[in-house]
Formats: sequence, structure tokens, C-alpha cells
Amino acid sequence: MKGNLGIVLIFLTQLPVIGQYKSELDFALQKEVIAKESQAKLLIASTGDCEGAIALCGGIYSENTAPPGTGNVYEYTGACNQGTETMSLWYTFTVQEAGTISFILDPADNMDDYDWGLFDITNGGCPGIVAQDNSSPEVSCNSYGSFNENGPTGISTANGGTGTSNGPGDLNGPAFNADIQAVAGQTFALVVMNWSNSQNGYNIDFTQSTATIYDQNVEFSLPAITCEDSSPLNLLEYVEGPLDGFFIGQGISGSQFNPAGLTGNVFIGYTVDSTSECDVQPILLFDTIFVSSLSQPVVFEPGLNLFCISKDSVELLGGMPANGFYSGPGVFNNSFSPSEVGVGEFIITYSIINGDGCTFSDEALFTVEVCTEIESDFMQSIVLSPNPSSEHLTLVFSEKLKSYSPSDLRIVDITGRMVAFQAISANSMQEGMYIPVQNLPAGLYRVVLNTSGNTYSKPFVKL
Repeated sequence: MKGNLGIVLIFLTQLPVIGQYKSELDFALQKEVIAKESQAKLLIASTGDCEGAIALCGGIYSENTAPPGTGNVYEYTGACNQGTETMSLWYTFTVQEAGTISFILDPADNMDDYDWGLFDITNGGCPGIVAQDNSSPEVSCNSYGSFNENGPTGISTANGGTGTSNGPGDLNGPAFNADIQAVAGQTFALVVMNWSNSQNGYNIDFTQSTATIYDQNVEFSLPAITCEDSSPLNLLEYVEGPLDGFFIGQGISGSQFNPAGLTGNVFIGYTVDSTSECDVQPILLFDTIFVSSLSQPVVFEPGLNLFCISKDSVELLGGMPANGFYSGPGVFNNSFSPSEVGVGEFIITYSIINGDGCTFSDEALFTVEVCTEIESDFMQSIVLSPNPSSEHLTLVFSEKLKSYSPSDLRIVDITGRMVAFQAISANSMQEGMYIPVQNLPAGLYRVVLNTSGNTYSKPFVKL
């Protein structure tokens, strides 16, 4: 609560029902009596009382004047103050992060003498101070002062503070007490008394504390960039402060952000309920992360992925878009060497790195076997050139294929959709074929030959 006075209304009596009275005049008189009784029962919460305490919501709090009086409840103010209360103001704060509590109370006029007491009201609240039943124990108290110049007081080991209770007068300890340790969740009440009856104010400076004792400190800072095909990010790693909030935005699932399918700037929010008296609304923070992507997906369709171990080197084709690179076992200068890797199955990867340093990839499974003469001929059944091509393709068939019955030839795109069809004559099988491709859109295709019940294919790239 802020300000010097706050009003809390407690209505304890219900209005009468008019039918219970003999006349409307009796009813009106009764209402007036009840209104006066209710007005007398109004509870006025004053900042001079713990129940009306001012919530400390910053590192430095300034009090411009020192209002007179002790509020509506005469309260215990600490052993060093000998239980007396005079010209008092009460403050409260809750520890958000553990550490030491330290404050300096600096009068506007150094001649003024301010005394204070600090209580832990976590369990007993303000009533525990009045009851003195140790449910809201005193943790520090200082009433050191003189009739001459006084100056600052407070809790500060750095300023020579010792002990937890000093005063009264100038013969019992220094003007500062020693720092105290506090844990997150502890709530304290601080009473400051203007023993000099001055009309001047003061500052209370908590910035020497290592504990966070005022507004909840929450920070949310994302990395500047991530890649579309990156693993999901655990967003809690980018939050400093309470982790029991929730995230909002595209690609969010719980506390995970999955960039798949997103591109460009993505706004992500983090909201968490505040436990501070100073924040009545949830804390909502936003940050932006840039998702780097490609204009088209990376596809690796090699067409032929079964090789004989006797083959020294095979040029790798079928990766799109162009200008990428191949990697994996037996890969060197964008060629694959079956004889180097030996018999087995191997993952070969086609990758592209964009301008943001993001790598996008697709994979294919290559198999290397010990081949018979027939199998070897099968794998080298079609020679296709030039590849890549922008105008036409020339197909030359192996001797083994030339002996097969002719059938048909098709061109299919990367989705398997047929885009061209041509019947094959026996003469074509012997002499080879010339296939125009200039009308095909740029992309990855396969030439598929069906003959004698077998299917043979080779990939090519249309520029």
C-alpha cells in the first residue's frame, strides 16, 4: 500500500427489511442508526501501523516528510526502543533472492535522530509484533543517538555496524547494526521513528544488500538466431528469475521452442505471476529470435544407391538445391568410393550452408556389396550425359540391357510424379536415345527404364 492513509471498510451489519417495521419512517430512522454504527466501525489503516505499512518497491525509498503520531495501534517497536512508539512509519518488503540485508537511513537533516526496529513477520504477520509471542520476532533494532549531530543509521557492516541491538542513547553501540542473512520468501516489517519530532524526511537505501528485497527480478533473453532444422530450444535456459511461468508464441510446446517450419523473426513471450507486493499484475516479457531457413528444402535423391565393392569411385548426384556438398564414409571431393569403405551400409549426407551459417541436410542410405558379373552390369546399365543438363540427355545402355526386350522410359520428379513418357524400340536400345529436357522446370529428376520385367533408374539434374 502506498501513501499515508488507506481506508478499509468492514460492513458488519445487514440492512433491515422494510416489512419488519410499522412505517416507512421507522424504517428510515433505523437505517440512519445502522449507518452511524457502521461509520463508527470503519477501520482506518494508517502507515503509522504495521497493517498499513508502505511496500518498499525499489532500491531507494524517499520520505519527504515525517508525519506525526503512531497510527491507530500502539505497537511494540523493539527492545532497543524500550517498547515505545513515537512518530512512526512502517514499511514491509519480501526477500526475492537470498543474501544479506543492508540499508542506510539517511536523514535530510543530520541533526535529526531516527530510531528503528526490524521484524520477521513471515509467519506471524503484524499481529505477531503486537502479541510479542515470537511469531514475528525482532531481528534488529537501533536507537543510538545524541542531542548533537546524528546523521545516518541502519544495517551496514561496511559502515562499521555490529550486533543486532544498539542504543538507546550514545553510550550503547554504534549507529549501525551488522548485516543480517535472509532467505527467499521471508517478509520483514521495518518501523522508523522520528525521535526528534522533525518535519524533515529521509532516504532509505537498500542497494548495499546482496539479497533481492524488492521488485521481482526476471530477465528473458533469447539468442539472436537459430536454424530452422535445429533441435528444439529449452527456453528455461534463457530465463533468469522464477521458472514457474509459461511461454507463448509460435513453435512453443511447454518450455520448448521448435523452429521447424518457421522463418524470420519470431516473438516469444514469458509470463510469470509476481510474488512482490509491488506488482499486482503478472510479469510479461518478450524477446525475438530470428529463424534462419532456406527458400527450398534440401533433398538428396541419388537414384542409384547400390554399389559393387570393386567400383573405385562414383560421382555423387541428386542433391538439391545446387552448390551443396556431400559427406560421409568414403566421400571425397563429392565422389563416393565403394572400394574404400568395403561391404556394408553407409549414411551419405548432402548439405548446404546458408549465409547465416545454418546447415541444412538430407541423407541417403548407400549399400556396398560383393557383386557377381550380372549384378555389376546391372549397376552400370545406363550411362546418362550430360548431367546436369539444361537442353537434352543422351542415354547409352549396357550390352546386357541391349539384349533385353524393349519396353518404355519415363522421367519422374522428386515426388515420383511422371513428367515424360516414351516407348523404346529395339533400335533405340542398340543405338541409345536422345531426350529433350529443355521444357522441364529446374530440379532433380530420375530416368526410369522398364524392360524385361526389370526397372533401372538414374538421377539427373535439370538446370
